[in-house]
Amino acid sequence: MVKRKRTDGTSSIPKSMRNSWRTPRRTFNRLDRIHHFKVDLAASEKNALCPLFITEEQNALSSQCCWAKQFWKLNQCSYEIVFGWANPPYNKLMAWFRKADHETSRGLPFGVVMLVPAFNGESRWRKHVFGKASEIYVFTDRLCFGHPVTGIEDQQASFGSMAIVWRPRLSPDEYVRTQLTVLM
Repeated sequence: MVKRKRTDGTSSIPKSMRNSWRTPRRTFNRLDRIHHFKVDLAASEKNALCPLFITEEQNALSSQCCWAKQFWKLNQCSYEIVFGWANPPYNKLMAWFRKADHETSRGLPFGVVMLVPAFNGESRWRKHVFGKASEIYVFTDRLCFGHPVTGIEDQQASFGSMAIVWRPRLSPDEYVRTQLTVLM
């Protein structure tokens, strides 16, 4: 079993790897069956879940990295939406929310599904989600993320999780009704 915390309360994981927990394979597969992901927007060679992926060094949040323009051409037919997957670093979530909102409001057939902690009572994230994201999947069980060093999924997270779905919009001002779904 992999220990997450030392007895002195500090993390046993090197600081450079603390945002590298891999998405639980079962969770990814479940959402992939619905959205057919083409690109992992926040990955490394070690934890990527799609054949195409953007690494931290490539900086998916930079203004030069245009997800929609770069990947929407991967669709098989002109009306198919290309979805990108992200389990982003949790220390930069607001930046990831803004980027997902921006990229899906370009009028291109590109969507984003993002796995994030289930926020309880926080309001700062809502302006980037409600009215902009089309769905939120809330998981009733706590997920077991893959350890950044070993990849083993053997300990439950200390928080709940949800997946937020941004579907393509024609403009940033277009309002979307957000649907909530509970997954068991």
